[in-house]
Amino acid sequence: MEDLIVHEFEKNARERVRAVVKEFKGRLLIELRAYYPTEDGQWKPTRRGLTLVADKAGPLLKAAEAIAAEVRRIEAETPHEGIDKATHEQG
Repeated sequence: MEDLIVHEFEKNARERVRAVVKEFKGRLLIELRAYYPTEDGQWKPTRRGLTLVADKAGPLLKAAEAIAAEVRRIEAETPHEGIDKATHEQG
């Protein structure tokens, strides 16, 4: 199985984060990893990331939903520098 990029977003001006479903040694995995561009336009993975067995997708989604809810709650109380409201509203 080839790595399947299921979502990608900009981390900062130099890096992107990819959500990938992949197989390694017969195990289905999910991965969130930072990528950087090379001089020839390819994107290469950094060592910074998280890899979990695929059955942890549900708990990971619950964690992401909890994070988003907490960010919305904090934003409603006091706007913070560095939080892009449009990005969080899109889900």
